[in-house]
Amino acid sequence: MKIVFILVAILFSSEFLHSQQPFGGGTGESKEDAYQLWTKEHLIEFRDTLWSSFSNGLHTDKHFCLMQDVDNFTEDGLGPLVANFHGNKKQITMVTDGIATLFTGTNCTIDSLTVDGYRINGYTGIVSSVSFRWNEYATVIISRGTLYYCINNTTVGYSGIAYSNSYHSTISSCLNNGSVSGVDRIGGIASDNTGQIINCINTGKITASNSGDNNIFSGVGGIVGTVANGHQGVINCINTSNIEGQGFVGGIIGLIRGIIPGGITNCINSGYVKGTNAVGGILGIIWYNTTITNCVNTGVIEGEEDVGSIIGRE
Repeated sequence: MKIVFILVAILFSSEFLHSQQPFGGGTGESKEDAYQLWTKEHLIEFRDTLWSSFSNGLHTDKHFCLMQDVDNFTEDGLGPLVANFHGNKKQITMVTDGIATLFTGTNCTIDSLTVDGYRINGYTGIVSSVSFRWNEYATVIISRGTLYYCINNTTVGYSGIAYSNSYHSTISSCLNNGSVSGVDRIGGIASDNTGQIINCINTGKITASNSGDNNIFSGVGGIVGTVANGHQGVINCINTSNIEGQGFVGGIIGLIRGIIPGGITNCINSGYVKGTNAVGGILGIIWYNTTITNCVNTGVIEGEEDVGSIIGRE
C-alpha cells in the first residue's frame, strides 16, 4: 500500500506542477528551453504577458517558441515584444479587420516565423518597429532588435516585414511575398531604414499612390521605401516584382536622404519599376552622397523625368 500511495503521490505532484507551468511548458531561460506556445490560447496568454512585461521588465530577454502552426488567429496583434520569439519554422495565420501588425516593436530577436492570413488594415507583416523606444511610457528602454528567417505572405499597407528598422538593428534573410499597397514611404522589407538589411528578397508587388512630390520621407522601393540618417546598409538583397509609384521609385530603395555611412551593395533588381519622376532600377533619388557597389538591374524602368537603369536622380 505504501508503494502504491507513493506512486500516486508522485504522479499527482508531477501533474500538478505541469498544470502550474506557464504557457505549454519550458522555463524561458534559453532557446533550447523556451516557453512553449502550442495554441491560440497560449498566444493570447503570451500577448497579455508582453504588456505586463513591457511595464515591469519581467520577461525581458526570455525566450518563447512557437511549437506548431496556429490558424485563424483573430486577435489584433501581440503587442510590444520585450523577449525573444522563435518561430521554429511555424506559421501564424491571422484573420482580422483591425490594424494587425503581429508585433508593435522589438528590441530582441524574432526568427524563423511565417505570417499569413487576411488583414483588411494590416500595416506590416511581422513588426512595426525593430528597435523602438517608449521609455516615456515604461521602465523598459528598448534599444535594438534583430529579425531573421521571417516570411510574410499577407497583403499589407506599408511593408512586408517591418515598418521601421532603426539604428543598430538588423533584418536578415527575410522574405516578403505579400503585396504592399499604400500612399507613400513603402517597401517590400521595410518602410524606412537606418539600420542594416542583409540577404532579403521581395517578390510581392509594391504600389504607392502618392510617393515623391519632394517629400523627404516619400520613397517607394522593392526593399526599402526611405533611407535616413545613420543607414547601415542594404546588402545582398533582391527584388523580383513590380514597383509602382508617382515619384522617388526604386527597384531596391526609393529615397536616400541624410548622413548615410552605409551604401547599397551586391543588390539585384529584375522587377518592372514605374513612376513619373526620379525612377531608378536600384535607387530612385539620392539627396546626399552614398555608395552603390556591385549592383545590377535587369528590369524595365519606365518614367517621365529623371529615369535611370541604376539611379533616377542624383
